[in-house]
Amino acid sequence: DDGVLLVSIDDNEGANLRLILDEVFGAEAFITTIVWRTRNTDNRIKTMVSVDHESVLVYSKGRTPLRGRFINRDDFDNPDNDPRGPYVTDPLTGMATQKDRPNLHYVIVNPVTKERFKPDPAKGWRVELPAFEEMLSRNLIWWPADTTGKPRKKRFLSETSERMPASSFWADLKGQSGSEEVDRILGRHLFDYPKSVEFLRRIVDVAVGPDDTVLDCTA
Repeated sequence: DDGVLLVSIDDNEGANLRLILDEVFGAEAFITTIVWRTRNTDNRIKTMVSVDHESVLVYSKGRTPLRGRFINRDDFDNPDNDPRGPYVTDPLTGMATQKDRPNLHYVIVNPVTKERFKPDPAKGWRVELPAFEEMLSRNLIWWPADTTGKPRKKRFLSETSERMPASSFWADLKGQSGSEEVDRILGRHLFDYPKSVEFLRRIVDVAVGPDDTVLDCTA
């Protein structure tokens, strides 16, 4: 009831499989379709459209969320010995002109050095002045060495999740590597189009927790 089902399929039967899974588990159990790259473009295709992807249909009877992708946090640092620990900085620059959002265009003053930072006329700041003053009072502002830079907002490691949502589009995988891996292990070619280790590793990473049980129905 709290599990996640992932089914690999290509376009030949993808539509039929979706209907069957909707019937078995209910359409409301559908989470997403993960699309992953299986090969580089085949220039020999007579249709002039090379199908370079396959899909993974993701269902969860109780709409149990996946684990998402692991985020490397090695870039967090604490150069000013902030007692709250390591942090990174996020931009405060906004995306609105003064005409569109005049409340986002104001001068920021460093209370220590008295340096003044004007907003980008085409972008302004990300927050209104009262919100900025609240961040300033909580020592959440990182200041650049001079006015050639821009003030930024501190984001602490302690406030950050280890995982973030995973994309449903995996264009960086190399499907051909599966055949090379299996042929190397077995010493000869026995299987057509096996999944690569990296593909299975990513599936397990985004869907499987440390105490979960995994059943591969075709293993």
